[in-house]
Amino acid sequence: VRLQVRSLVPPLLLAGPGHRHWTLIMHEQEHEGSKASKTGVFDESLILDLDKYHFLAPALAKLVADRALAAPLIDLPPGRLSHVLASIGSWLGMSPSSLLYQLRHSGPSIDFAD
Repeated sequence: VRLQVRSLVPPLLLAGPGHRHWTLIMHEQEHEGSKASKTGVFDESLILDLDKYHFLAPALAKLVADRALAAPLIDLPPGRLSHVLASIGSWLGMSPSSLLYQLRHSGPSIDFAD
């Protein structure tokens, strides 16, 4: 996971209505060592603007509070992150591979279905 603390942008309430939501910027081009996505795109943004995601705001604020901008957003070794995701999958009654598939591919479908 290459996301850094700077990748999670908090709402900017004074900047206008287009900036009132948490935003995750992936594959940032502006820092050294940047890598494009598998489709060759930089600076992809995921705006958490749906009402169903507002409950995440306090956790996101805590995640970035008082941390260096270049620090990893999720500071877990890949093996530990896989273990955490496998535990979540088990709790949900899913195999680890199906959970990773759902995490990777279901977001746009869920948003569209709503």
